[in-house]
Amino acid sequence: MSTKYQIPVEFTFKGTFYVEADDAEEAKRKCKKDFGMTMSGGITTTLDQDEADWNFDVHPDKKIGRVKKAQV
Repeated sequence: MSTKYQIPVEFTFKGTFYVEADDAEEAKRKCKKDFGMTMSGGITTTLDQDEADWNFDVHPDKKIGRVKKAQV
């Protein structure tokens, strides 16, 4: 009979956002507020196309944690 296992996994996408702003604090605020990502929808932004761009690898780094039997 098969056993169910619990395995923590972390995916990390690394890249760069390019944002038009008057200063560094505004650029940071825009990055925090106006960019997001979902697994099914990819990177999204609420900024206009001429205000923002990005360069992200589509393949994440994957880190697998300690395997243990699941408590079901």
